[in-house]
Amino acid sequence: MATGESSPVLKEANAHVIGGTINMHGALHIKATRVGSNTVLSQIICLVEAAQMSKAPVQKFADFVASIFVPTVVKLALLTFLGVRDGSIVAMVGDGINDSPALAVADVGIAIEAGTDIAIETADYVLMRSNLKDVITAIDLSRKTFSCIRWNYVFAIAILVAAGVFFPLLRIKLPPWVAGACMALSFVSVVCSSLLLRRYKKPRLTTILKITVEYKIVSTSKGNVIEVVCSFTLSIPGRFASVRPINVHASCNTCLFS
Repeated sequence: MATGESSPVLKEANAHVIGGTINMHGALHIKATRVGSNTVLSQIICLVEAAQMSKAPVQKFADFVASIFVPTVVKLALLTFLGVRDGSIVAMVGDGINDSPALAVADVGIAIEAGTDIAIETADYVLMRSNLKDVITAIDLSRKTFSCIRWNYVFAIAILVAAGVFFPLLRIKLPPWVAGACMALSFVSVVCSSLLLRRYKKPRLTTILKITVEYKIVSTSKGNVIEVVCSFTLSIPGRFASVRPINVHASCNTCLFS
């Protein structure tokens, strides 16, 4: 039995008091003398203790704003710094609400398919899979596509030759069959150049970053023991003047008994 008096009192004969309320400066405090784990009173006590130990709503809101606003400001400052210093195109990859301002400021905004709706709407491109390797593939594929477009412009010059664009300068008339051959050659070259993109293969990270790996295997035999020494060198070229190549050396010994 639970009572609402300032001190537990017996309401009935042979009744056991399991809890009561104590008024202290207008605050509600629950004091239980015997509470079961599945009773309503035990659940109320757990809720009150959790509320007393948790942060105030204002502090929670301040922490939430700080967790979003501070990283966003840092990202915006970083994007602005990279764009001003190098003058190059800056891409931003993100999936959360706090990434939306950076996605909008960046020259190229890339969102992940599993990201929030705001990030997807703000980004210029959306990856269909939640795999960051697709970012490297997309950048490399775009470069190959623009290279193909430039070659198509070169192949399209044959159409201008067939149309007689050089006639005012050279005063040379092309026979009809030559003009037709130039047009056919131009169309075939453009189509074949575009179809080469179907043979595109995903690049490897070592190829894009120009990472070279050199390895050497030396085996020696000493009686019943065969010692194999493997060593490799990993060289990463610096992308900026202040970064030096990194060389990593490693070796391993393997002993085999006959």
